[in-house]
Amino acid sequence: MTKPLVSIIISIYNVAPYLQRCLDSLVQQDYPEIELLLIDDGATDKSGEICDEYVANNSLIHVFHKVNGGLADTRNYGLQQAHGEYVIFFDGDDFADIRYVSTLVTAADSIKADITGCGYYVEELDRYETTLSRTPNPFIDGRYTNMTFQQIPVDATVIQILGYTWNKLYRRQFLQQQQLSFEKGLSLIEDIDFNARAFAKAEQLVFIKTPLVYYCQRPRRTLGSAANYERPFLLRQRALNSVRELLTQWQTPTGLVEQTVSTIYVDNVKSYIIMLNQSGLSKQSRLNKLIEIMNQPDNRYFVKQYQPQGWQGRLVKFLLQQRRGGWLLRLEQLRHS
Repeated sequence: MTKPLVSIIISIYNVAPYLQRCLDSLVQQDYPEIELLLIDDGATDKSGEICDEYVANNSLIHVFHKVNGGLADTRNYGLQQAHGEYVIFFDGDDFADIRYVSTLVTAADSIKADITGCGYYVEELDRYETTLSRTPNPFIDGRYTNMTFQQIPVDATVIQILGYTWNKLYRRQFLQQQQLSFEKGLSLIEDIDFNARAFAKAEQLVFIKTPLVYYCQRPRRTLGSAANYERPFLLRQRALNSVRELLTQWQTPTGLVEQTVSTIYVDNVKSYIIMLNQSGLSKQSRLNKLIEIMNQPDNRYFVKQYQPQGWQGRLVKFLLQQRRGGWLLRLEQLRHS
């Protein structure tokens, strides 16, 4: 019986030091029916050259060089080039277990799932690219239909479920039929927005507990234009509404829905602060942009609903409530230096 083809779309932007490890881990998969679509999003380092070297030696690989458009644009472009029954969206600085694709396909084929997800490792690096830790993040385990989605546990786990695309296998026909694509301008939260809309349309889901992907968390992880911090923050509120609608569809209690959405909001603010600190803007310009966010009407509501874990989370909540932008910039700078 012929195995289904899997298209792995790899978004690449200035990840030359990590790209070989990423590509080797995918080329060496124990599942033979794959095509690797390397989408060079206008990288200014040697990433594009590395892509060209790999395509010359491997018929599974196809390279596309394009003008920089950001992560969402890169994934949408890759999806247009894909031929597989299934699609994976991968990032050029992460890498995978050799069983990654085969395990996901076996699980998906068991019920013809629209979306299949697995656990992952977080590999934390310092600014010198030294590995500080490698922490497993197991997924929930189980099969769900649109009649049993309400049984999916909604806690910190749901953020893991919705937060990433690189640990998921999507049925391409499902994405096409539902006209699902990544929304441009949602820097930092495009995965959550895409997954919330996709999960709301899905009829069959499979989750695998086993961690099979290595997500590299480093101080200057770059997957798109350096100007991402300038994209309108308000656009991201639509992504939060997508999450709210999905959890309501899953019959999640209202209080828990709002806690979950608020956690995503605050995490997004923290990521925004990190990007501001890496933007090269003056201290006053960074402060002005952060104050603009904190003065938005939704900020007070989300921060009030936010239920932090640990003293650092409580400190961030206090500083957001008091609108202490300067302290927030310094706090996040220290935590990610």
